[in-house]
Amino acid sequence: MEEFIQKLPYILVGTSFRYFLFAGIPFLIFYVFFKQHFHKNKIQASSEKRKRFVSEVKNSLVTLAVLATTGALVFFSPFRAYTTIYADIHTFPLWWIPVSVVLSLVIHDTYFYWMHRLVHGKTLFRLVHRTHHESVNPSPWTSYSFHILEALLENLILFILVFTLPLHPIALILFGLVSFTINVYGHLGYEIMPQWYRHSFLFEVVNTSVHHNLHHKKFHGNYGLYFRFWDRLMGTENPDYVAEFDKIQERRFGEIQTPKKSYSRAAFLWGALAIGFFSLSFNTQPAKQANILGEWTATGEMGDAVIEIFEDANHKIQGKLIRALDPEHQQRIEEAKAEKSVSEILLLRNFDYVGDNTWKNGTLYLLSRKRSVNGDLKLLPSGELQVTGKLMGFSRTHIWKRKS
Repeated sequence: MEEFIQKLPYILVGTSFRYFLFAGIPFLIFYVFFKQHFHKNKIQASSEKRKRFVSEVKNSLVTLAVLATTGALVFFSPFRAYTTIYADIHTFPLWWIPVSVVLSLVIHDTYFYWMHRLVHGKTLFRLVHRTHHESVNPSPWTSYSFHILEALLENLILFILVFTLPLHPIALILFGLVSFTINVYGHLGYEIMPQWYRHSFLFEVVNTSVHHNLHHKKFHGNYGLYFRFWDRLMGTENPDYVAEFDKIQERRFGEIQTPKKSYSRAAFLWGALAIGFFSLSFNTQPAKQANILGEWTATGEMGDAVIEIFEDANHKIQGKLIRALDPEHQQRIEEAKAEKSVSEILLLRNFDYVGDNTWKNGTLYLLSRKRSVNGDLKLLPSGELQVTGKLMGFSRTHIWKRKS
């Protein structure tokens, strides 16, 4: 957990920077410098007061702390070893990264819709969701303005994703950026979609700022985050949505002619997504890793010992202590087993192959100190195994030799 503690402040700073940049720039454009220029884009005629903006930012600071903690747990704690995150970008085809981002958005939208409807129940709304709905006329700052309990519920999606899909860190970063950008747009308070958007396939599928603004104004309906799918399927879309959207677009562009609908683009988009998804099932084998399985003569803090390295059912590399090579150390090992009431001791735990004959994201158990530290494994050209333990910025390396 040392790395978790070290990285948490940096993640908090990065997450906060993203919030104030992605929400702050639109706020300055639409609410400060060019407010009059975009007056036709305004969804609700009334304007929120400065006090409301300050309150939204204060609420968002709590959400940012929850976001940073969640991210640090997933990326920089022993928890990562149990996820489907992969480090080697070539483990899956490169096209899987954008496809996984799209699928993550679909999964998130499904989770959000049903979670959102749940917190609109009378009791949970009062305890959890009311803070967000204090912003009847939302602004970009509203995007993270949650009660701490809702912030926790919102960020459960990260844990769902890393147990559902194989995801590279790049995909998770892109997902976070796309998700927050859409979130800010949904709470913008201004409609900025171009004229052609109304009669495109995208309008039938993707939410707009008007769509979510109606949810804040009416308090019910329009529960989806990115897409209209669940609201339309479950009959929860506000019946005035299309008319409200058309009213604002006509205010911006004048009377809009309705062209003939074309479904060719829809067929292409859904066909491409389906081909990519099904192709994944035929080409998602991890990169072939070098063979380090078997017995090794290990040198460590408790002297020389024999370690058996094996691969578990989840394709994680584990290392089991077989025996020490001198009686004194063997006696200490037996005492440690008796103390823990175990029949075996794992010295290597949950390592992932990341390419280039290297394994990461696992831990080393230090028997002499009775604690685990982060570790790396690397098979050297000589055939020896380089084992590195990391603790609080310091590292120590041992060289293991394959037992003949």
